[in-house]
Amino acid sequence: MHDGVVETTSKKSVRKRHSPAKGDRKKRLRERTKKKSREELHIEKEADEELLNEEEIKFVEMSSPEDTSQNEEKKDVDQVLDEVRTACPFCLKHFEHEKHLKRHIVASHQKRAYKCDKCRASCHTKQNLEKHRKSHSDDYFFECDICHLKYKRKITLKQHHVRAHSDAAAQFICDSCGQSFKVKVDLLVHIKRKHNTDVHICRYCGKSVTDLHSHEWKHKKRAEMANLKFSCHLCIKKFQNQTRLDNHLLLHKQGYKCTECNVVVTSSRQLEYHKNRVHKPGTTCPICKKVFVSRGNKFYQHVLTHAGIRPYNCDICGEDFTQRSSLFRHRKNHPGPLPPYTSQIPIAGLAKNVLQKLLKL
Repeated sequence: MHDGVVETTSKKSVRKRHSPAKGDRKKRLRERTKKKSREELHIEKEADEELLNEEEIKFVEMSSPEDTSQNEEKKDVDQVLDEVRTACPFCLKHFEHEKHLKRHIVASHQKRAYKCDKCRASCHTKQNLEKHRKSHSDDYFFECDICHLKYKRKITLKQHHVRAHSDAAAQFICDSCGQSFKVKVDLLVHIKRKHNTDVHICRYCGKSVTDLHSHEWKHKKRAEMANLKFSCHLCIKKFQNQTRLDNHLLLHKQGYKCTECNVVVTSSRQLEYHKNRVHKPGTTCPICKKVFVSRGNKFYQHVLTHAGIRPYNCDICGEDFTQRSSLFRHRKNHPGPLPPYTSQIPIAGLAKNVLQKLLKL
């Protein structure tokens, strides 16, 4: 009996001794299967990622041309919108910034409701009109610190400095005659007066002129001369205020200097006459050898007298004249109101035909 107990106890002890080894094997098997499953999951994940990348690449390759075109179209639309934002809706002029565009619209296209009662100027606001009115007072001016001429506007004083006292190059050149200017506005005035081909009829004398504004201004100036109070004691000129008279007297004192030969004369008219007589290449009549300042109307009218042609015909009575000025003096003798004189006589072409015929004889 004791032997049986011993056997059973030894078997139990053996079983207990072997049970931890069996548990370890199971644990290792479970860990191995977990590890294997993790590796398989990792491999499957990598395969899925590769597959997704391939599909994305294929999608990008398939959709890239359309996307590119859409991006380009969007850029073009943005560019057009930017240009529209900075373009003037009235004159289509482009500006870099919207604030410059707004300033341009206010200055150029917005109606100026506030008009000056002393000149033709008008302003956008009442405050600007009050500032402008100060310029009409006699004590309001900008004085040149070199020659002491006075100007109502700062920009005109600046232009005077460039024109008269600076060594700046005359970079503004007329394409038609080659004359050069230091100030751009002088070039624009020159082109308008000398090379404008549009002909207008003067409402005062009926003449056909290219610079209607300047021509009619002379008529108004003559009418206003009788009411001007400030007279020059050295010549017949009169002025609206003391400032302009002072400027005129300074010019009398300093004189008008010729830029070609440094000759100084006392008036602008004498300076112009000097330049025309001395420095402009003259034109000689090939028939009588008479010399003219330029190949202009006076020369052509003179050539027509050699052929006995009187090109200017009075539209009221039919009388003929050799010179346009003689015709207009004659028309004033007719009772008015007179219609504007609109006839255009090509005396240059007539004179050239006369020269060709007379020189062939």
